[in-house]
Amino acid sequence: MKNKYYKSSGISLIIGSLLIILTMIIHPTGGDFQTIIKTSKIIITTHSIAICCLPFVVFGFLGLTTKLSSEYRVSIFAFISIVQGLISAFFAALFNGLVLPSYLNKFSNSLEENIVFLKPIVSFSFAINKALDLIFIVALIIAIFLYSMLILRLEKGRNWISYLGFLITFLTLIGIFLNLNFQHLLEFQIFTISIAIWVLASGILLIKSK
Repeated sequence: MKNKYYKSSGISLIIGSLLIILTMIIHPTGGDFQTIIKTSKIIITTHSIAICCLPFVVFGFLGLTTKLSSEYRVSIFAFISIVQGLISAFFAALFNGLVLPSYLNKFSNSLEENIVFLKPIVSFSFAINKALDLIFIVALIIAIFLYSMLILRLEKGRNWISYLGFLITFLTLIGIFLNLNFQHLLEFQIFTISIAIWVLASGILLIKSK
């Protein structure tokens, strides 16, 4: 029974990771009000895919948590951290990816007349998004670090997944201390795709579990 559960969890992680990579590939670059309005359809589509991938990722990590369970229940703490990060990602995608472009679209024919009114709203939305992104990043690297330690300890022959997780954690922490702006698309793409690769590897680990 557990083998089937691990397999379904692994497939779920793989689907989630591929959807994350797809989201990052088609994600449009940021810009001014006019750019957001012009690319609103692709922005909404991209963030809709991101939201749709979250249940796959959560279910998959629930399986990984069960697989890596130990007497100290560290994997449960890692799972809680993952969920916290994904909740932040959900709200970031909802506000900046669905609500904001839909709202700005209403002013597509009267942008100049309403620009003074819209600027504070957009600035506030970006400020919320920055905070949510930071929570997402920190929560995920905590979880990935803990899962990587557990894989190193409990899953012999899968050390490369652990080392990849440690590398992602180390480089992300350097980026945070160097005050890199993860709201810039390139930095966020690099971080998110590297996370997706680690998630994909973890999914394969689950599928091959005995």
